[in-house]
Amino acid sequence: MNKIITIYLLFFISIGYSQKKKSNDSILNNDFITEDSLSTIEYYKTLEPNITNLSLLGKAFEASGYYNKAISTFEKVLTMKDDMDNIRFQLAGLYIKKFQYDNAKINLDTLIQKNSKNASYFYQRGVVAQKEKDSSYINYFKRAFLINSNHIPSIQKLATYYILNKPKDSALFFIDRGLSLNNTNIVLINLKAQYYFHKKKYGDAIKLFEKLLMYGENDDYIYEKLAIANNKLDQINEALKYYLILLEKNKKSPIIHYEIGVLYQDKEVKDSAIFYLEKALDLKKVSNLNEYFRLSQLYTEKKDYQKAIFYLKLMLNEQPDYYMGYYQIAFLADQYYADPKLKLQYYESFKKVVPPEFQMEKYLEYADKRISELKMEIHFNN
Repeated sequence: MNKIITIYLLFFISIGYSQKKKSNDSILNNDFITEDSLSTIEYYKTLEPNITNLSLLGKAFEASGYYNKAISTFEKVLTMKDDMDNIRFQLAGLYIKKFQYDNAKINLDTLIQKNSKNASYFYQRGVVAQKEKDSSYINYFKRAFLINSNHIPSIQKLATYYILNKPKDSALFFIDRGLSLNNTNIVLINLKAQYYFHKKKYGDAIKLFEKLLMYGENDDYIYEKLAIANNKLDQINEALKYYLILLEKNKKSPIIHYEIGVLYQDKEVKDSAIFYLEKALDLKKVSNLNEYFRLSQLYTEKKDYQKAIFYLKLMLNEQPDYYMGYYQIAFLADQYYADPKLKLQYYESFKKVVPPEFQMEKYLEYADKRISELKMEIHFNN
């Protein structure tokens, strides 16, 4: 929920508590952030610990980032007066921040039972469900939108959900609804750009991604999408411009070097194409192979053979002539898999891939031994 935070300078201790004429409801509906939060907290501690003052103390704790103290203070307020819905809602938000989702659900469900027409209650309940990976979370956002079709946070959640899931066209409904309320909403402009990109409407996507840059957004993926979209439209110079910007931000990226090399090849600028493609190859070898090999070693030592095999396969994708890797995969598969037919496939693949000129007799002999044993095991199993 978007909050308008009013900033008060609360250096009025000398004025005296008796001079404050505001009603309790008026005070409790404001959040207090001061230039000297500690002074504010200390001030409220000196006051009589009634509902109003404890509520203000809890707000001061929350504004200063003392969430645990804010929680205990708001809990105390609710023991004094159970029907303070604004305090209960604020407490639920704090429970979410502290990952205490069960407590958040209890308080939000209590609020929903009392008032089923408050979109913010359903929205926050959806936030909790989403954090708990509850697949029903989207229903809370739908309910919030049905209650209040102007509820921007719910609109953003629904638009995001439909961008990621089918039917994607539903996303456009929520995006356009949100943008009709606020046409500078960065989240919704971003989602609409992604929607057009997915639909291969690259010209429309480019306009929106460029608008994001105009609004000061600077994420790498925006430049990447602009580069890809321009390339799809055969606007090679524009695509190259955005890839070169990305390269300034990611100078050791083999992928970006590769894409720039391909674009220069398309432009028939051969020397530049060779430079960037060779650089991409060089960076890939440095940045990937060593890590893959070391990770496979570490996971083998931990007896996590599945992950060890995974990293060896990645390494072989980069360097398929590392023939020892095929033996290592076969050996690890022998330890990890229960199915003798699958084990047999790995050993046979190893034998097929090794050229005759390579001196690997010891490993080939072991592979032959295991192939014979596995075939016998398969025969008896049948």
